[in-house]
Amino acid sequence: MDLEMTKSNAEAREERKRLEREQLERNRLERNRLEQEQLEQERLEREQLEQERLEREHWEQVLDHQKDPVLGAIDHMQEMETDLSADHQAILADLFNKEHDSAKVYLALKTDPLRKAWIKRRLTQAGSG
Repeated sequence: MDLEMTKSNAEAREERKRLEREQLERNRLERNRLEQEQLEQERLEREQLEQERLEREHWEQVLDHQKDPVLGAIDHMQEMETDLSADHQAILADLFNKEHDSAKVYLALKTDPLRKAWIKRRLTQAGSG
C-alpha cells in the first residue's frame, strides 16, 4: 500500500510538473504574441507618423507654390500650355524666373485666347516665336 501511495504521489507530482511546464509554455507564447502585437502596433504608428509628415511636407510645398507667383505660374503653364514645346515652356519658365511681374501677369490672364496671345508675344520678344 505504501508503495502504491508513493507511486501515486510520484505520478501526481509528475503530472503537476507537466501541467506547470505546459502553463509556463502557454504563458511564454502569450508573452511573445503580446510583444509581437506591441511591435506591430509601434511599427504601424511610426508608418502613420511618417505618412502624416510626408503629407504635411507635400501641402507645405503646395502652399509655397501658391505663395510664390513664379512657381505657381510655372505649374500653371505646365498644366495649361500642353500645346507648347518643351523649349517654349523652358523659355517661359526662364521669363517667369527673371521677370516676376511676367509670372503675375500670366496668372492673371484668365481667358485662353488672351493668354495664348500674350505667350506668343512674349516668345516672339524672346526670339522664339
